[in-house]
Order: sequence, then C-alpha cells, then structure tokens
Amino acid sequence: MARVHRRRRMMWVLMAGFAALSILDHAGVFGYRPGDRRRYDGARATVRSVIDGRTIEVDLPDGRSPITRLRLRGLAAPDAEHDAAAEYLRIHLADRNVRILLDPNRGPRAPSGELLAYIVADEGDDTVNARLIALGLARAETGEEHVFALAFAQREQTARRQKRGLWAVDMVRGMP
Repeated sequence: MARVHRRRRMMWVLMAGFAALSILDHAGVFGYRPGDRRRYDGARATVRSVIDGRTIEVDLPDGRSPITRLRLRGLAAPDAEHDAAAEYLRIHLADRNVRILLDPNRGPRAPSGELLAYIVADEGDDTVNARLIALGLARAETGEEHVFALAFAQREQTARRQKRGLWAVDMVRGMP
C-alpha cells in the first residue's frame, strides 16, 4: 500500500513539474514566444542597422524593445575583420524595406533570443540569405536542418566552383 502511495505522489510531483515547466516556457523563460510566428512571418519591416554579416535590426517591436534583432538563418558569415557580407548588407539593406520569412519546421528563436529568419529584399524574390551564399560572401550552415538547407548547399558548391568571394582564395580565414 505504501508503494502505491509513493508512486501516486511521484506521479503528482512529475505532473506538477511538467505543468510548471510549461508555464515557464509559455512565459518566455526558455525562449518560447507564442506570437512570434503570427507577428513576424511574412511581415514587412525597415532595416535599421546591420550588426554583422548575418545579423540585422528591423523596426518591428520585440517585447519591450522598439526593434527586433534578426539573424539570417542557414548561413555562416566570416568574422568582422573579413566581413564583406556585412558590407553587402549595409549597401543593399540599410534603411530599406524587407519581408521576413520564418522556417515553418524550426523554432523561430536562437538560444540568445535573436529571431532566426530568411529575408527577402523588396526588389526580388530570392532570399538575401541565398544571395550571400551564391556570391561567396557567406557559407551555408551545415549544423542545423532548415527548409532551404539543400538549396543553400547547392549555391555554396556553385560559388566554390566559380571561385566567388570567400572561395576566390585557397585558404578561407575567419570562418566561424
């Protein structure tokens, strides 16, 4: 009989623990923000600043902040010292309108809180993420599956074959 009570008590403790974790998750403690997909997917925004070769800030509110920091999903850009990708983003995106696309199969946030997104500039249908890879200004990220993983890998292979950007020299320095 004592064994049955112990099991019941353990079951209640586990259920209470899961309920507490769920509440904390929905409160945003673990990065879950219930309105991210609805708020950002397909949204249009103006790029306010370029942080580096894969991070920008747009004029959409994010919690208490008037801006949202976005990291371009699916690519890795070189360190700031060799960062032609950041210069490309400054020239082509600063103070311009973009459309934000979220991956339908992955969570929208990085552990650091940045929104992970594909960006489409108003002048085209191709993502900026794909353009950076095709120009050899960034490489395709291989550590995480995402909706454009195969297309990005193919673009990187083409850039390598054509010796574009990073692939124009034999040794790539500064890659993350």
